[in-house]
Amino acid sequence: MEDETMHFLNKEESIGILEDINIMLEELIEAHELYCSTYTYKSLELGLGVKELLNELKQVVSMNIRQITLGETKECLKNILKPALCTVNYLLSKIGTNRINHHSYLSVNRELVLAHYYLKKHYKILVEK
Repeated sequence: MEDETMHFLNKEESIGILEDINIMLEELIEAHELYCSTYTYKSLELGLGVKELLNELKQVVSMNIRQITLGETKECLKNILKPALCTVNYLLSKIGTNRINHHSYLSVNRELVLAHYYLKKHYKILVEK
């Protein structure tokens, strides 16, 4: 049986990781904006969806950080991926699921947009290498 932590991560897989997280982050930003712009009976349902997306994204980022830290990765890729994912992880950790409500739109959105910015910045660096 192959050990998943010993998987060698190449450039294409590294780009794929950042693209997947970027897509999830964009979906979360859109869902959060929709939730905060809607004051109907569906608001509770939308809020729960945003919380689920946030938790799922946090888990994916944490899993990828572990994979990069424990697995074999070229040093130049690790020097780009690890800071990108750690920054996103830190910014997402500042958003607790209890902060997902109509009154915290600006503070939550700021953290999400910052995470998206840093992810895109590191993605461009990785693609150019």
